[in-house]
Amino acid sequence: MAKIAIVYKNPVADKNRQALRRLSMELRKQAESAAVAHEKTLENLKTALTQLGLVATWFERNKLRQSLDRFALVISLGGDGTFIHTSHFVSETLLLGINSAPEHSVGHYCRYALRTPHDQKRLHVLLEKWGSGKILREKKLLRLCVEYGNRMAPFPVLNDVLFSEQNPAAMSRYLLRYRGHSHFQKSSG
Repeated sequence: MAKIAIVYKNPVADKNRQALRRLSMELRKQAESAAVAHEKTLENLKTALTQLGLVATWFERNKLRQSLDRFALVISLGGDGTFIHTSHFVSETLLLGINSAPEHSVGHYCRYALRTPHDQKRLHVLLEKWGSGKILREKKLLRLCVEYGNRMAPFPVLNDVLFSEQNPAAMSRYLLRYRGHSHFQKSSG
């Protein structure tokens, strides 16, 4: 069994091509650029794992349905939405966040990116230390248990509590226009 679980997101550009066609050209270019960056990061991570002889089990974020605590390390590959979603399936295991498209994605919880050779080397060194059994420096994140009505939330929350649609981690992309100026925005609730 692999010691590492990797939870990755599917970029917007790959999810629904028809919905993407309905976006403005500017928003479509943003989504496509983010998808390209994500795929490049995914390949860089696969390369690093192969070079170190580390085996991983891969999980698509929206299909994840089981606890990941049987793994020794869980890597979240996406942005904060993927990290937060992944945290719902981890209670004891070390969770490492990699922002797959930092130019397009918020990554407060994602301490790594793989844009440059320096970034790749940093992650390579970290995974090499982990693979050789060295203890990694950890940062504990506070999580809250939420009770609503007479029921407990099924997992501790990481950054906030949101009552919303079925997938609160879904990213919304929109363009704000005011007096001839426009500004691209994205948010997840």
